[in-house]
Amino acid sequence: MSQKELASILKISQQVIYKYENGLAEPELCKLVKIADYFDVSLDYLIGNGDAKNVSDKKSDCTVSLSGLDNDDIEVIQNLICFLRKKNRKIC
Repeated sequence: MSQKELASILKISQQVIYKYENGLAEPELCKLVKIADYFDVSLDYLIGNGDAKNVSDKKSDCTVSLSGLDNDDIEVIQNLICFLRKKNRKIC
């Protein structure tokens, strides 16, 4: 997924996505909810507060399948997760 595609889904500019990825801005809670919903992950997982992908998976280890995503999609997800972990002072 490109920055442009994610920006369209979230109804924000591509520049804002760039800022999220590079730690220049923080997403509002409503945007985090949309991102979590879109990628079918929990907010805790999205911000790096747990290994559980979905709320129902909290007590088990979870591996997220990235199959079907192209390299741009994976990079956007990795950058966003990295940003959120840094925000929460976790090593990326």
